Amino acid sequence: MRSPGTHTTFRFHRLLAPLVRCLAVVAALLLSHATAAQSETPTEIQIEVERFGVGGTIRPGDWTGVRIRINDSAPKAREVALRLSPRVDPDGDEPIFQRDVTTNPGQWQGAWLYWRVPHWFDSTDVIVISAYEALESGSTDRTGAIAVSTAPVGRLLGQVRVTPKGFAPADVGLLGMVGNRPMSLTRYAVRNQGERWRVLGHELQEYVAMTPAELPDRWMGYAPFESIVWGVGEPGEVRGERAVALKDWINRGGHLVIVLPPVGENWTNPSASELHELLPRVTVRRREGIDLERYRPLLVDSRKARLPKETVVHEFTPMPDAARGEAIRVFDGPDSECVVARRLVGLGMVTVVGLDLAHRTLLEQELPLSDVFWNRVLGQRGELPSPQEAEAIRAQNFLSRSGVNFATDIPGEIAKTRTAAAGVLLGFVVFVAYWLIAGPLGYAILKRRSQVQHSWLAYALAALAFTGIAWGGATMIRPRKVEAQHLSFIDHVFGQPLQRARTWVSILIPWYGQATVQVTTPTPDGSGPGKAEGIDLAAAWESIQDAKVGVGAFPDSRPYVVDARNPNAVRVPTRSTVKQWQVDWIGGPRWKMPVPVDDAGDASPSAAIKFNADRTIKALLTGKLKHELPGPLNDAVIIVVQRQASLVRSSADGPEPRPLTTNMICDARAYKLANPWQSGQVLDMSVVTASTDPSTLASRLMERLLGSQSTSTIQGATRSNPGQVVDHLTALSLFSQLDPPKRQRSDTSSFPAANRAGAQGLDLGKWFTQPCVIVIGAIGTTNEPAETPTPIFVDGQRVPTQGRTLVRWIYPMPDDPPSLSPPTDEAVPPGVPTERGG
Repeated sequence: MRSPGTHTTFRFHRLLAPLVRCLAVVAALLLSHATAAQSETPTEIQIEVERFGVGGTIRPGDWTGVRIRINDSAPKAREVALRLSPRVDPDGDEPIFQRDVTTNPGQWQGAWLYWRVPHWFDSTDVIVISAYEALESGSTDRTGAIAVSTAPVGRLLGQVRVTPKGFAPADVGLLGMVGNRPMSLTRYAVRNQGERWRVLGHELQEYVAMTPAELPDRWMGYAPFESIVWGVGEPGEVRGERAVALKDWINRGGHLVIVLPPVGENWTNPSASELHELLPRVTVRRREGIDLERYRPLLVDSRKARLPKETVVHEFTPMPDAARGEAIRVFDGPDSECVVARRLVGLGMVTVVGLDLAHRTLLEQELPLSDVFWNRVLGQRGELPSPQEAEAIRAQNFLSRSGVNFATDIPGEIAKTRTAAAGVLLGFVVFVAYWLIAGPLGYAILKRRSQVQHSWLAYALAALAFTGIAWGGATMIRPRKVEAQHLSFIDHVFGQPLQRARTWVSILIPWYGQATVQVTTPTPDGSGPGKAEGIDLAAAWESIQDAKVGVGAFPDSRPYVVDARNPNAVRVPTRSTVKQWQVDWIGGPRWKMPVPVDDAGDASPSAAIKFNADRTIKALLTGKLKHELPGPLNDAVIIVVQRQASLVRSSADGPEPRPLTTNMICDARAYKLANPWQSGQVLDMSVVTASTDPSTLASRLMERLLGSQSTSTIQGATRSNPGQVVDHLTALSLFSQLDPPKRQRSDTSSFPAANRAGAQGLDLGKWFTQPCVIVIGAIGTTNEPAETPTPIFVDGQRVPTQGRTLVRWIYPMPDDPPSLSPPTDEAVPPGVPTERGG
């Protein structure tokens, strides 16, 4: 018999059970409806991915483009927001790269989205590309950056999830080719199985083919490339924003090489090509029926190769009114007719080739030989064997080389360790004092006074006191203002109106909430952000080491919006901690670089650096230089490129093409200054370049730089020889010229294979193809850090920085094409050694 209480409970359960079942059914229906809604992606806008990266190739650590196309089914045009969502940044926050477009209903229309690929991104990661209804433009802060909480979007209109294709490793270079005729450029990617370096060189250069129609509309799309060879395709297809993008890339240091077609050439037609203004200021003469035998030393290294007898050759004659750097002769023919000409454009250059390198006879034989012709055009070094030759070389024990990365100093250079060290020291001191007073020392004092019964009270008071001390001390040493630690590179070519800088920086923002990080040219008084002189870049950065070991994330991770077409200002979540960035800037001169001066030390149009014409002295140069940089130039080296090495040598049967060697492609010297070059100090180049010792050969510098970095079995994972940071940064600047292994060597197990994973795009190798003076040195040291030249702002205020900047200054000299005659002692002062090999 149930008790009354039991009976009441039973009746209650009987009444409640149907209600519970009803609620369960309703909940199940709601859940299934929500799940179905989530699984059904809207299809008002169709989205397709055409390619990842220019030429279908992307590389972790670089900015790149994603080309998509959309088709809107709406009855009329509307504004939509296109968003690209990759993986999270190093803090766990989600960058959303966005651009707005106006749709054209019923028609497929293309669009580029640009983003920085993190080092840890790989081919298994998924990218989400979405189209949202655009609402009223999100409000912006006073710097112009889109704010996270005020960049609203409406309904989701379409979405696609894709896995990128076409990945290139971070330690591999990319060489662009417009057209479908490789012209032997694939030799730069020949390797032995399982290796990530050239057989007789260092970094691989992967060949990436593209067409004019797929070229990007922002320079960031070209960022993975240092050189692009235009072989086939109409320049008239590149117009508007796409033409501007290519010009911007060249201004920032890119090298465009144009191989003129034998017929239908439109490059020199201003009405047919918006790229016409980039070409050298030369007159072009087209000649038919030319036997390429007369140009054999330019193309091959022997007399065996078969060269076409009837070809078209374009000859270039500099215009009389061409300004400095507008018409440079790179290669002349046997009658001193120029067949390869160049123009300097900002920090980069445009080279035009007048030989028909796409001739069928050359393509069938994989000619011209890359290490004979292309090395001298692109500024590369080392032999480039064919796949068959590489397999034969493999038997010489070329399999045990260890990879070394010259970019591993970057994380240590920008680490903000001083503030952390102060906190650790304070914590250690407080803990030791607390342990002594609350423990043995306090007990001894109480025992001496016969008050041991108060030990627990003393312990509690000590804990309370040291809690206050720790809290107060932490408050006192807590940073209260924005500050940053940087590593920068700044470049300038004398006579050009631009300087460019790349900076890696750790920025401490000492508050919680949001902040806008911006890179742009400042106002004239330097008080705040001014008008940008190009598309500058700012992106959260992680070291390649982080990609190997993984990174942590904050528990309150949040999304933030980045302008996918002009990412110079980014509003990010802040947590009173450090965030690391990579920024790229270009603009008018900010630092007063070296300039030629007269005997009184004043800059004047007549002052110049010249090759020494006095045969009685051995000094290589005459003239004086002075700089007004914001500090002394430390560890400075001055490289003098005299001219490209002769193309031929003497033999019993007369002149013949010079065989392949591992020598440098030019005669060059390197002079390391014994003392810092002070700001305002006049440097007499006849004194600096007076030595004729073989140790001044540039090849000796390249050997020393390669040896400055010890080897590591894990590519890019070890920072070694930290005391030689400037040497490592200089090696990044001269990467293509580092000493390669020799073919004669039977064992290269101890010969390093250099790479620059995480720091691509800094090589100055193209300048070794023409006479010039290169000055490389550092502003700032570990003990005496200096400001960065890169204008960085947080919430509109200039960020105070400290760190090191590598200055790279180039002074172009008058052109002097390599000779098609055997070298004589008259080329240089008597007794002066050169880089020429047999």
